[in-house]
Amino acid sequence: MKTQIQAMLFPQEKVERPALWRASSLHKCLRIQLLEARGIDVEFLSPQQQRMLAVRSAIHELYQEALLHQFGTVIREKLYIDHELSVGGHVDAILPKCSPPVLIELKTLNPFVFRKYAEGKIKPYWNLQIGFYYDQVRAAEGFEDLDLQVHLFNVATGEIAFLQADKEDYRPIVESLNLYWLSDLLPPAQRGCNNCPLTHICTEPLETIDQFAEAVKEWRDCR
Repeated sequence: MKTQIQAMLFPQEKVERPALWRASSLHKCLRIQLLEARGIDVEFLSPQQQRMLAVRSAIHELYQEALLHQFGTVIREKLYIDHELSVGGHVDAILPKCSPPVLIELKTLNPFVFRKYAEGKIKPYWNLQIGFYYDQVRAAEGFEDLDLQVHLFNVATGEIAFLQADKEDYRPIVESLNLYWLSDLLPPAQRGCNNCPLTHICTEPLETIDQFAEAVKEWRDCR
C-alpha cells in the first residue's frame, strides 16, 4: 500500500518507475535529478559513446558471472526500494555466504579516471549510493552487517582495483528532492557546473520545475 507521501509524489502519471529517485544518481545536482524524475535525459550519446555503454554493460554481466563461478551464491541486480522516500536502486552483486556478507558495486572507468580513484586522488561519488544500499539490503535480507566494496574496472586494460567503500546518509538529499518535487519550486543552481550542458539555462530567472523542464525540452528540440 502506498504511503501518504508516495501518493503525493505520484499525483498523476508523471512517472512510471518503481521509485522516483535513483540511488545511482544521488550524487548529481538536484536539478538534474528532478529532470530525470520527469523522464528528461540531458545526455546526448554519440555512436562511440553508445558502443562504450554497451561494452560496459557486457563487462558488468561477465563480472557477475565470474563472481557466481567463484562464490557459488550471488544475489545479482536485485532492486531495493525505500518506499517511504521513493528512492531505489539495483545492487550489482551481494555475496550472502561470506561473513559478513559482501556488497559489491562495480564501476567501469576509463584509464585516467580509474587511476585517480584507485590512488585516492579524487573523492568517490558513490558514497550516497552505498549508504542507501547498506541500509536497504540489511533491512531486506536480515544481515547484521555488510562488507562494503567498490570494484573499479579499467575498460582499456582490464585491470581491477578493490576499494573499501564509505557510506553516507542518503536521506537528507532525498528529503530535499521530495520537498522541491512537491512544491514545484526550482532549487538554487549549483556552482562548478562548467561541464554541464544546461549551464546557460540555469542562469535564466526560472522559479519552478515546470518552467525549467520546459526550457530544457525546448533546448533539446533545437539540437
